[in-house]
Amino acid sequence: MDAVAPSFADVLDEAARNVPETDAAWDELLVRIGDAASQEKKRKDAEGQSSTDAADPTLLDMFIQAQEVLSREEWLALIVEEVTTRRERRLKEQEEQEHAASLWTEEGPGAWEEGLEEREEQEAVQIKGTLEEKEQRAHAYLAMNAELLKKQHRYWEADITLPKLEAVRAVVPRTRAEEVAQDRVLEILRTEAERGRNRKIGVHEEQRMLDDLQVLRAYVPQTQADRVTWLEAFQKYRTEQRKNFVSAKDFKKNMIHSQQWIDWHKLLQGFGDNEIVDIETNAVAHYLDHGFTGSVFKDNYERASSHADLEYTGHYDTQAADRYVLWTDASVNKWGAAGAAVAYKNNMALIPTPWVTKAITLERGMRSTDAEAWAIMEALNVAKTLIYATKRYKTTGNVGPKVVVIYSDCATALNLIKEWPFGPVVPIWPIVKNIATYTYAIEQAGYKVELRWIPGHKGLLGNELADMVANEVKEASRRAHMVIGPHP
Repeated sequence: MDAVAPSFADVLDEAARNVPETDAAWDELLVRIGDAASQEKKRKDAEGQSSTDAADPTLLDMFIQAQEVLSREEWLALIVEEVTTRRERRLKEQEEQEHAASLWTEEGPGAWEEGLEEREEQEAVQIKGTLEEKEQRAHAYLAMNAELLKKQHRYWEADITLPKLEAVRAVVPRTRAEEVAQDRVLEILRTEAERGRNRKIGVHEEQRMLDDLQVLRAYVPQTQADRVTWLEAFQKYRTEQRKNFVSAKDFKKNMIHSQQWIDWHKLLQGFGDNEIVDIETNAVAHYLDHGFTGSVFKDNYERASSHADLEYTGHYDTQAADRYVLWTDASVNKWGAAGAAVAYKNNMALIPTPWVTKAITLERGMRSTDAEAWAIMEALNVAKTLIYATKRYKTTGNVGPKVVVIYSDCATALNLIKEWPFGPVVPIWPIVKNIATYTYAIEQAGYKVELRWIPGHKGLLGNELADMVANEVKEASRRAHMVIGPHP
């Protein structure tokens, strides 16, 4: 019967018990370690098991990778360090076992228990010291981040990098609940860093980030109980922010710095029907309490495509009289020209029904996400106009659900609409405000509003048609100075 080859951990432990004393012995050990590591790696991959080294299951993978890239001297230094560490750990364990055995045999069980309590107290003091040190380091990093923001840096990511934010996680979690809470806070910080990479930060946005950092610094865990409730404290702060936001007084105070964002009289422009004016006026108070009240659907690729395909198969034919389906897209080029478009049919299920398109020339320099949101806003405006023009909100002989469905291939714009007004204040804010207003008006007519994500440029005729029109108006805008707004 063949003898079982020693494992990677066994070879290291054997070296810790009998440390090589000559260069030749070390060379022999390197060969044995390399062979054992390779064999165990193959065995582990074949059996789908983890390393046999219970002390550190990831050590095998690290050594395999290090062996491939390190020189002999660096590889030898790594092995010497690991062997020395294992030897020290083994000697310490042996010393503790001998000490415990002597207490048991010489002084009886009582003395052994007293010794155990003494060791537990010493370990607790050591752990506490480590946690306090890491908490202080986290405080220092957060304070440094706050100072950088006070200096009005233009980019969040320029001086505050993700490795520094990782310092928050250095406060070692002691329970699973604490680990989940700290991961969530770190995710929030990553989101802030990502926002900084994607756009310039204005003074108001910079101040909001500074406020968030100050709150985080105030809630860096100081005790075991604090670590468990860290996330709860941060969520409580966010809840208070939301309450303040919906207050009309605080709302005006926070937004007064940008009159183009808060221009209330524009809210009522373009509505010739007096009935609609009343609804739009009521919307101001409504969306401050509820935000965007429609539904946003972001399915995976297959489900989103399948749902959009049903619009062409007659699946919704029995409900067609009370179903408005609109497709949107936008196009922006590197020269700053931008255009948006809406495509729709009065009845998607009837092939002879002609397509109708609406093209919009947008302000030069507009971002792609803003242009996509503008297209969605125009689609809602078209649907609202059609509903009130035909008076379908008053009488209908159809018992099916009344719904306005808008398909867009921009997930970022849909996310901003879904979170408004409780998400971050961004330049797209006035567009989303109008989207919420149009949605409220449509819902008052008895219709539901659905915004659905679809994969772009995948052969869906409505999306392709909107894309074609948006590109045409963008190119026309690039060649000539055109009037901003809808095309006839």
